[in-house]
Amino acid sequence: MKQDFIYNILAIVVCITCMCLQYKTNKTRIKRVRPVQVQNVVWLVGFLIYLLNVVPYYPIDGTVYFAAMAYLVAYNLVFLISPIEETQGQSGEIEFNSDRQRKKVITASILCWIVSIPILKKTIPILLMYGPSQGMNALRYRTYGEYSIFSTPELMLVDYIIRPVMVATILLMAEEISNKKFKYQLIIVSILDALWLVLATAGRSLFVTIILYVFWAVVIKNGFNIKKVLSGYKRYIVPCSVLLIFIVQIISKRINRDNGLIIEGTIYYFSGLPYLSALIKNGTSQSWTLFGKATFSSIIDIPIVFLRTLGVIGHDFLTGQQTMSGQAKDFLFVGYEIQTNATASTLFPFYLDFGIVGTFLGGLLLGCFAHYVERNYTNKRDCLSLGQYIFMLSFSMTTIQNYPLTGIPFIMKWIFIYLLLK
Repeated sequence: MKQDFIYNILAIVVCITCMCLQYKTNKTRIKRVRPVQVQNVVWLVGFLIYLLNVVPYYPIDGTVYFAAMAYLVAYNLVFLISPIEETQGQSGEIEFNSDRQRKKVITASILCWIVSIPILKKTIPILLMYGPSQGMNALRYRTYGEYSIFSTPELMLVDYIIRPVMVATILLMAEEISNKKFKYQLIIVSILDALWLVLATAGRSLFVTIILYVFWAVVIKNGFNIKKVLSGYKRYIVPCSVLLIFIVQIISKRINRDNGLIIEGTIYYFSGLPYLSALIKNGTSQSWTLFGKATFSSIIDIPIVFLRTLGVIGHDFLTGQQTMSGQAKDFLFVGYEIQTNATASTLFPFYLDFGIVGTFLGGLLLGCFAHYVERNYTNKRDCLSLGQYIFMLSFSMTTIQNYPLTGIPFIMKWIFIYLLLK
């Protein structure tokens, strides 16, 4: 217990040091929220939660703490070595015409609904019926579990095309809301997209995505000036509040514990490091085993899937994403009466590839990616670069929870964001 306390203090010191160095090197005093700031704050909050025992997690393995510190130092190092500067002309508000992009995303979403009708015919009866083998938890298991009701082409359609299209649609909606362009047809389509994911897979992520994207879009536009936000969007506070309550209700449908929404949200969001610790302790996940297959799975998995589809290689030849999913599929106890699965933080693929060295290299990789996205937004400030920037902020916010960089779905999201918001 004492050792766990020391590790937490060390990690907190690393986070605070990184934050201070970032502030000192921000010569042009960029006022907008930045990916490096978001990540530092989120991880700092996580370590404070572990230190204060807000949730009764079991002690986290020391390897995880050192991996986390290596990752954070490397990520921040990229921004310290190459600081991004912003001129006065680049700090103004963004104004753009998104009529063409709106038509593209709405058309793409409607096409996704049409082609997914056979999928919904399978899932809706399971979702709406009552009983021990029905409902959201049952549907989730029968979507991605060992005995999936979906064929491989159907799963590929959902993960590689439909979900990325819907992410791009929600991104544009968030951009337009931040610019006070409340086009209700786009808002309705975005909500229906999120509801589609619930009906098709019992997945709640697109409702969370709506909250995050709108939040970051409004913050980019207005900063954290609550008075400015309330005065600028006062017409929409009531409908947005109703929508938020509806989203929270949907998200809570798969909660089986009786801890209250706030504690459950904390467990959902900050269980990545405790879960990774559990995987390491029970021997499920070991370092230096995948040698790049996990970190670069978004690229390496593409030819593997293509060759398997053609029958050149067998289905027993697993992709990097499948290997990680297989290791993280089991529910493990991460605290007193707290079980979770599938959340192992962004450290997971890096650790599997090259151990703590891998988490340092992974921090450099993600730092370079975030640096590119921010510099691109600073220079271009158009519909596409803003959408990518919102995506990056939300991405940075989830690194302590999951590993969003990996797998073909990530690269497909990036491609569809480019195609639909360009």
